[in-house]
Amino acid sequence: MKNQKIISISNQTIIKSLLFFLAISFNACSDDSDDPSDLANVIVEAEIGVEGGNLQASDQNGNKVIVTFPSGAIMDTIQFTLTLVSKEKKLPIDERQLPVFEIRPLDVSLYKPVDITIEYNAPVGEIEKAALFRVRSDQWLAPLSDHTYADDNRSMTGSTLFLGDFAEGKMTLAQLNTQFDLLVSSLGISWESGLKAAGTGNQLFCDTQIHKATWDVYRSIAGSFLTIFKQRLLLGYYNDLEEGKNTFIEDMAALCANVVSVGIQNVLDLCIPEDLCDRDYTHTIFAMLQAIKLLGCEGPTIDLLEERADQVLVDCGTYLTITSELTVESGGMQISTMGVVQLTLSADSENTASVEGTGTLDVTGSADAGGGCTGVVSGETYVTVYGTRDAAYTYELDILLAQNAVLSVLCPDGSGADTPLIDGQTRNVTLSSANGYSLTVEEPGDDYEYVIETELMNAYTSLPDSK
Repeated sequence: MKNQKIISISNQTIIKSLLFFLAISFNACSDDSDDPSDLANVIVEAEIGVEGGNLQASDQNGNKVIVTFPSGAIMDTIQFTLTLVSKEKKLPIDERQLPVFEIRPLDVSLYKPVDITIEYNAPVGEIEKAALFRVRSDQWLAPLSDHTYADDNRSMTGSTLFLGDFAEGKMTLAQLNTQFDLLVSSLGISWESGLKAAGTGNQLFCDTQIHKATWDVYRSIAGSFLTIFKQRLLLGYYNDLEEGKNTFIEDMAALCANVVSVGIQNVLDLCIPEDLCDRDYTHTIFAMLQAIKLLGCEGPTIDLLEERADQVLVDCGTYLTITSELTVESGGMQISTMGVVQLTLSADSENTASVEGTGTLDVTGSADAGGGCTGVVSGETYVTVYGTRDAAYTYELDILLAQNAVLSVLCPDGSGADTPLIDGQTRNVTLSSANGYSLTVEEPGDDYEYVIETELMNAYTSLPDSK
């Protein structure tokens, strides 16, 4: 089967270890308090599917945690839990307003980052110097990426690709620099020499889940470094640097060379799947492209990535195959229509795309004209397609079919006639993972039966300009 994935035991282990790398290791926040004087944990649960959703919980002071899953973040329906932990933990954060909070389950593969928003019950001074952190241990916290702050100093949002235990607050410059050193040492790297290879190598069985998990880890690491650099900038670290210390621009260049480019190379060193249009593979290729556009990374690895992305776009254009069969009993007539319609997708927003396409289907058939006469049907059906695709890769399409065919009857005596077979109709079609991007509709009548099958190919090919 085209999209079948065979996973060896060793590959399953690799996938698990990659997914858990940031979500589980050094996680010291899940132990429950035995002190009866502690307040009870605040726990909320929600079932969330491909359409997205959120969980919200408030502490006793009115501070609120909101976890938002955007549409398309997950491809299955999962029960999630958000817990505000009652037992206070001493963490290397200068100012904190909220207890540690946990988001479960841990081993969820996300296709879009989850947003975590903190809404404070009162304004927080210099809120742009606060950040959200993934708690790795009592002393090690990895900052989340993509922080945004409200103008009224009442809320901030960070995004994550891995679930786990989290904290918020402000760090001093010394604390922030310590977290940088811990992050570098935990990866076993020198900031001058860069990251080592992940060691996944070419898999015995080519499983694109490994491609995605490998890049998700590097993307999260890069996001942590990026937040540290931005916080350093706000705290004046780069104003009067000691000799030999990197400037902000040099740190950003090192981020490209030591994390982003190495992560991309580790993915490109993995096997090239037989199906370049596999969802996890195309998602990973264009997620990596997004990272290099954001940071402006350059170099031979980036050139190779762009070549690989161009090949995906060539091989993985999204298109419809349309096949129909009309049987008319009284005339012994059978008309077949088949062909391909190429689709063009253009980004409307981060979560939606417009879908357009035109094409021509071949019309063929035969008829029993009686008296030894034969009937042959030939012509074309002109197709116009328009609609939308959402973040969950659900396509809502209007398909306009304009048939322009002819029934040509030829008799043994040389006589005959041509009869136009002109028809126009519009069909509304929803194609999604729920129906396997294939829909067959049967329309029986008193004297006829009509069956039309529509199948969407390469539904998951990503848009370069929307990633």
